[in-house]
Amino acid sequence: MRMLNKTAALLAAICLGACVTTHPERPVATGSETFRPGSIWRQVPAVIALLDGTGQLTRDVHAPPRVRAGQPLMVDVTSYGGGCESQGTGQVSVEGMEADIRVFDYTDVSPPTPGFEHVDRICTTGLKVFRKRFAVQFQRSGDALVRVHGVRRAAGQLDTTTEVLEFRVRVD
Repeated sequence: MRMLNKTAALLAAICLGACVTTHPERPVATGSETFRPGSIWRQVPAVIALLDGTGQLTRDVHAPPRVRAGQPLMVDVTSYGGGCESQGTGQVSVEGMEADIRVFDYTDVSPPTPGFEHVDRICTTGLKVFRKRFAVQFQRSGDALVRVHGVRRAAGQLDTTTEVLEFRVRVD
């Protein structure tokens, strides 16, 4: 009985340490993510296009087709990750009638856990969906071009390729 109590206390301490750790390298986690102490996170281009095993490409970017000059155009972008990714942010730049939105997420680049050196990283395989909203503002009337920058990933693959989604908006 005494050994069981020590084991339970040890497991609780390990879980507590892993569940409440924050990391100066990245923002505080969103959702129900848990991290091991000492995790290292790197901002990377977000996966904005996902190719499944049947060849179906999923992209999810939405914006109204029209906006008034000087008013914000709200652009909703969905990015995707797995067990080693966490929601990030993005950057918006506007030059004349062209806007670029660079979308980022965070990925765990921690060294292997001691005792598990033969494993690069242990991550869950579930798909995470991250939704982001960006405000783009054009100052004059005309046709505007919006580009959303990220990467494309095929299902079950780690490699990515650059992906740029473009759409036009009428500015009144």
